[in-house]
Amino acid sequence: MNTGNNFLKALGLEDGMNILDVGCGSWLLCHRLKEWLSGSSVTGSDIDECLIEYARKKSSEKGLILSEQYRV
Repeated sequence: MNTGNNFLKALGLEDGMNILDVGCGSWLLCHRLKEWLSGSSVTGSDIDECLIEYARKKSSEKGLILSEQYRV
């Protein structure tokens, strides 16, 4: 079992879940979750609009823009 699987198991996360990352910051956890759980819906929320814009840019670069939402 790889580190990602151990992490997901510890959190009780499974593919197909709706996941909300409150205080998502710059994107890293949201994108990792989407990579590990491609059938899940991942939404990131943060109070900092600059970080949200950065997250949107990174999502677009990774081709995940349609799969993830970011909210201020």
